[in-house]
Amino acid sequence: FGGVYRGVYDAQDVAVKVLDWGEDGFATAAEAAALRTSFRQEVAVWHKLDHPNVTKFIGASMGTSNLKIPPKDATSDGHNPLPSRACCVVVEYLPGGTLKKFLIRNRRKKLAIKVVIQLALDLSRGLSYLHSKKIVHRDVKTENMLLDTHRTLKIADFGVARVEAQNPRDMTGETGTLGYMAPEVLDGKPYNRKCDVYSYGV
Repeated sequence: FGGVYRGVYDAQDVAVKVLDWGEDGFATAAEAAALRTSFRQEVAVWHKLDHPNVTKFIGASMGTSNLKIPPKDATSDGHNPLPSRACCVVVEYLPGGTLKKFLIRNRRKKLAIKVVIQLALDLSRGLSYLHSKKIVHRDVKTENMLLDTHRTLKIADFGVARVEAQNPRDMTGETGTLGYMAPEVLDGKPYNRKCDVYSYGV
């Protein structure tokens, strides 16, 4: 799969989601094809979005030569640590990290009610915007919610998102993360944008 890195693109801090196509022989042809499909689908959905509660899409790259990823190890020779032919999704860098990490950091103290309400409103506004564009995220969870310096919540990771099918029967099968999936998704029944609302409630 790859990972997420902090980098620099066009003189600005960015987050770089990397999909390794398996050029080193670690992925089968079928797995590599699935990754390419996921990459194209994510870019097709994400690049059209523009909302304060959706992580800003900056660009996509079929290689990493134009990206500068600072090495984690100070003794590194400075070479880009990414596979040269990996495909990347470049989005705004949000220093607040994921909502999950924020909740873990604050698990020993009760969050102020105004903070809880604001986070809930941010997520609901972001989802409402996506659904107005007929986009179903399909993986709403705390790991896919990011926070900026002002604790504004932004939806991220559109790897399994898709445009809502006109015929509900065209949207079936388990997609998302166990524990957040709506019952109809788990049961393999047709579903729609309401599955995101269920995950939001969880």
